[in-house]
Amino acid sequence: MLLFFYNFLFPIYFDYSSTTPTDPRVLEKILPYFYYKFGNYSSKSHIFGWNSNYSIEFSRKKLSKFLNCDSREIIWTSGSTESNNLCIKGFCLFYKNKGNHIITLKIEHKSILESINALINEGFDVTYFRLKKSALIDFKNFKNYITLKTILITISYVNNEIGIIQNINYLSNFSKKNKNIFLHVDASQAFLKILINLNDLKVDMLSLSSHKIYAPKGISGLYIRRKSNIYFKNIIDGGGQEKNLRSGTIFTPQIVGFSEALFSNFFFFFWKLKD
Repeated sequence: MLLFFYNFLFPIYFDYSSTTPTDPRVLEKILPYFYYKFGNYSSKSHIFGWNSNYSIEFSRKKLSKFLNCDSREIIWTSGSTESNNLCIKGFCLFYKNKGNHIITLKIEHKSILESINALINEGFDVTYFRLKKSALIDFKNFKNYITLKTILITISYVNNEIGIIQNINYLSNFSKKNKNIFLHVDASQAFLKILINLNDLKVDMLSLSSHKIYAPKGISGLYIRRKSNIYFKNIIDGGGQEKNLRSGTIFTPQIVGFSEALFSNFFFFFWKLKD
């Protein structure tokens, strides 16, 4: 018995910004999808596929309700790394004839920095925002960063190492005034810690992570604003799932777990009290 409690309690894990355990209520909800609810979302001719389709679309609507957006604006990917790659490489490669300049931060997550490095090898230019001592963006002479070839600003809402919260509202308002510049935000560290209302926050693309909110690893919700009318060059080819943006069999258990974690989290109920 003592050995059981020792293994259960030690070692102690403190870095819940890196990852979280799956909430037992979430785990209980998703277990049936590994055996008797195992249908493929793309199978439209039998009840197993229909049930999976229903669960995934219901989860999509739950996430869109939480973000205050249209469910058609949510795309499922395998994680924020894939979402960031699609939003940076997929977007920029599609629009490379319109511009080849990207703006970001030197302290960004590797999935952003390495995606940009890959584009530099394709002939793209990158400018890094100047930071204050507080690590916040220095918006003094902000317009000097912009060129006629600037097409994308990509930035994390909350830094994954030091927790700095950037002024995304300012950047979103700026990008809306400059219709040729689009804004991608990695909100993996902000999700469920900061209120994200996409009806007010006018970002074009937003990456979300599941495993930082007590849900399973291997799933991300990617928001793409419909009014922005954005197109992407595919970085994964195949069966054309998720509106042909990322092919591959849809991972039903993880998606159900992602949406279930929203309603298992006290933050959701606290936020919805204002409605």
